Amino acid sequence: LDEDTTSVLDYACGPGTVSRALAPYVAQLVGVDISPRMVEIYNARANAQGLEPHEMRAVGSLIELEGQQRRFDVIVCSMAYHHILSVRDVSRDLVAYLKPGGTLAVADIIRDDDSEGGDKPAIMADYAHIVAHTRGFSEKEMIALFEGVGLKNVSFERFTSAKRNGRDVYFFLITGVK
Repeated sequence: LDEDTTSVLDYACGPGTVSRALAPYVAQLVGVDISPRMVEIYNARANAQGLEPHEMRAVGSLIELEGQQRRFDVIVCSMAYHHILSVRDVSRDLVAYLKPGGTLAVADIIRDDDSEGGDKPAIMADYAHIVAHTRGFSEKEMIALFEGVGLKNVSFERFTSAKRNGRDVYFFLITGVK
């Protein structure tokens, strides 16, 4: 990351938690979120930090960026892929917004197939009727996904865990280069 030149797209940015963490290290951040309220909060927080819209702003969809011929050095998506119905389509769309040599980085839940059986409910299964929930991803399927959308130098790393409803939940970070 270069604070003078690096541009970042934060996909499914929510209120901008990841963007704010990256802000000191990059030149420009653009958040994208389908929730108008999250876009409003993101932009209000950026404004409260004294950041101009060309430095940090959010929009409601990738379509809003199309006319600008925008490409990014880095695209991040944190803890949202498990809510996306077609991660292949979204990944393909995100790669289209990467500059050559740019990096796509996704952090999400590792699916533990062994724990999905029995009477234990899947992680967040009780909310599946409200929002899509794939219950996470395996390393194998994420690597295949990234390679399938044309990314190279794909790297998958388990980086932390947490407890949810008395169960261990593990998280990954996968990166790939266009």
